Order: sequence, then structure tokens, then C-alpha cells
Amino acid sequence: MYYYCIFVKTGTESHFKTEAKKFFAAEENCFDGEVLIFRQVKKIVKLNKVYDDLLFPGYVFLRTQESDAKKFCGLMRIEGFIKFLPDNFGIKALAGKDLEAVESLESGGEIQGFVRARFDKDDRIVIVSGPLCGMKGKVVSVNRRNQKIRYCVATESGARILNLSYFDLEKQDWSEEESAYIDSLKERT
Repeated sequence: MYYYCIFVKTGTESHFKTEAKKFFAAEENCFDGEVLIFRQVKKIVKLNKVYDDLLFPGYVFLRTQESDAKKFCGLMRIEGFIKFLPDNFGIKALAGKDLEAVESLESGGEIQGFVRARFDKDDRIVIVSGPLCGMKGKVVSVNRRNQKIRYCVATESGARILNLSYFDLEKQDWSEEESAYIDSLKERT
């Protein structure tokens, strides 16, 4: 099975999936496939409201047995299509960690449940998504009710306290040197 990532206009993901189903159903198309849109269940605690939202706004994933990218041209004509990643002239199936992530998500279905995580004060964490991806920090405080934490990260100008949701983080074991460095920065601020 091959997986391809398609960049679409944000807000047109469901329309793209519907049109892609029609494309695959047409007899003149000589390959079979399915478009996947991953969603995550979220909760607004103050309003006690549960809803689902796109996990990757603007991205859909094509699952197919087909490896000949020339056959994907029909999908490029669907309204909202922007490009295949990395580009339309170099369409490549996902591999490595990207493939593992999509297969893992798919095993849980297109709608992912709540993210369950437990963080405690002084845990070492690493940011796993967003513009600060890869940055390491130390948990300063935990808001279990809203699934958010405040954490301390080292920057060029010293330590900074930032806020993130559980979903953007993972626990990590650090070396003694990293722990001592973060602790010293925290003490200076």
C-alpha cells in the first residue's frame, strides 16, 4: 500500500474527498484509491462541548496500490487541489517516519479520540509539533482540567515560560547536562 500527501485549499478537504470518490468510481480511471482526512476529538471544558476538528488542516492523504504517479492527474483537476507533496513533478509516496505516522493514525480510524497524556511538574518534555518543534523544556505547572502545561525552555536570551497543550508534547529522558542547564536558566530568571 502506498500513501501520498496532497495539499488542498483549507476548508475544501471534505469536498475534495467526495470528488475523489467519484473519480475512483469512474470506469475510465484505471486505479483504485481512498482519500483519508484525519480528525481529532476535542473538548471545550468551560462549555462542556465535544467536537471534532481537522488534525492536519489543508492536507489529505491518498491511500492506493498504485505507484505510477501519472495516473493521479485526474485528482489534480478537483476543486481545491493545490499540489502533491513534495511537488506535482516529483510525486513521492510517504516513507520513513511520515509513513509510520500516517499508518499509525489510520489504524485508529479517521477520527482520533482524545489525546491521553500525563505530565507532572519538573518532567522533561520535547515539543513534537508546531513552530517550536524539537525544542526541549521542563514542566513548570500542569493544568489537567484543560490539558495544558506551562514549561520553561532555554533561548538565546535566557529561559522563557511558554504554554502548550498536551497534544504538542511528549515526555523525554534527558542527560544530566541538559537537566542542569535548564535548571540553571530557570534559577536566573
